[in-house]
Amino acid sequence: MGRHWWAVGLVVAAMAPAVIVGGSSPEARGSTPRIAAPTSGRTSCTPSEKQHRLRALAVFKRNMAAARDAYFRAHRGAKARKAYVRKQQATLKALQRAAACTVVSPPSPPPPNAPPVARMTVSTRTPYATDTVSFDATSSTDPDGTIASYAWAFGDGATASGGATTSHAYATQGTYTATVTVMDNVGATSAASVTLTVAAPPPLPAPPPGPGQLFTFDSGISAADQDEITGDVAYAVQDEAVLLGVPITSVRTFVSNNPAWLADQQCRFYGHDDDSCRSVTWKGGGAAAGGPGAIFLNWANDGWRYGPAQNQKIIAHELFHTFQYQLDKLVNNGATPPNQVRPSGPVWLDEGAPETVGYHVAADRRLFPSYANAIAGQIAMAKTISTPLSSLETLSQTQIPNIYTLFLFAVDHLISITPAGVPALTTYLNALGAGMPWQDAFRSAFGMTVDAYYANFAVYRAGL
Repeated sequence: MGRHWWAVGLVVAAMAPAVIVGGSSPEARGSTPRIAAPTSGRTSCTPSEKQHRLRALAVFKRNMAAARDAYFRAHRGAKARKAYVRKQQATLKALQRAAACTVVSPPSPPPPNAPPVARMTVSTRTPYATDTVSFDATSSTDPDGTIASYAWAFGDGATASGGATTSHAYATQGTYTATVTVMDNVGATSAASVTLTVAAPPPLPAPPPGPGQLFTFDSGISAADQDEITGDVAYAVQDEAVLLGVPITSVRTFVSNNPAWLADQQCRFYGHDDDSCRSVTWKGGGAAAGGPGAIFLNWANDGWRYGPAQNQKIIAHELFHTFQYQLDKLVNNGATPPNQVRPSGPVWLDEGAPETVGYHVAADRRLFPSYANAIAGQIAMAKTISTPLSSLETLSQTQIPNIYTLFLFAVDHLISITPAGVPALTTYLNALGAGMPWQDAFRSAFGMTVDAYYANFAVYRAGL
């Protein structure tokens, strides 16, 4: 009977509180244990409980017959024997019910977080510099959550954060890689990138010539060259009016491959229709000249072979000379002896101002990436010239290779430290036109004496 009761003990431990064992009195130990129906209604069990109950059932069934025989030998009464058998069958059924429990697996751990998937589109992969590009990451997804944030890096050092869409303009041409990094609600990230090739913006189209702009072309100038020159003049007149605040009222442009033809036209235009004028005009064979109301272009000169940007700069330079005469009214300025300072002021200013304005016009038309880019090479050459600015006031003092680069350098710096900027040149010319000596006009327009500027520029040059 000990083996029988060991099996019952197994099931009691496995089924508690469903199986209730009888008391510990000698009578209880000599009889079948009392089995109660499960009170909790629980039909599930753990794997270890299942194994324990099956072992208990197997032991009980193996020992049933021997236990019954032993009881029958000890008890002869039919009534007692029947009661024992009923109790034994009840115990068997209780053990069977317990062993038939359903094993419930422990809950599975949650699946690992799946990272988001970043996607990005752009309005164009080949924008021009300064154009606004739209970036869109709204097609980014997260398979098991939500996207919490977007971080943008545009490849040129600029960044943005927050929204799924943004925009950016690249300042200069080049190749850039734009990247969006998305983060989900758990903190996982993913990135997507797009490469953009940014081109220099196309040149601005020229406006049609104004009513005060007339053109005379010699027979050797092609139709294509005529169109280029007409456009360059029209754009320069328009842009210089914006830069300087005052328009050129009228200008006539003469163009030829023949300096003798230009000399004839120039002398006639200024009322000197004689051989003495023609014999001395255009003997230097330069690229261009600007005077009161007109500019003259020697199209055969090699100075016109450096491309549209330089051509636009030269034309704007000569038109500024026309602007100078229009405001300062110094029509005899060019007759000043070369060893004397002109009434219009020192040569570095008289020629540096049109050079500076010329580069501004070409840059404004997008023929250079920027004004700073346009003058960078000129300033680099200017740094190789050591002549003090105060020694460049007369024409005879300025016969130095690449001296115009230093003129540009000096006027560019002067404008940069003058609050009014480029329009200060207009103030200076108007003061000259009102009869003010150039030294007083300089102080009035630029806020300092010319000697003070010479000292300022010397320090600036030395620090570069």
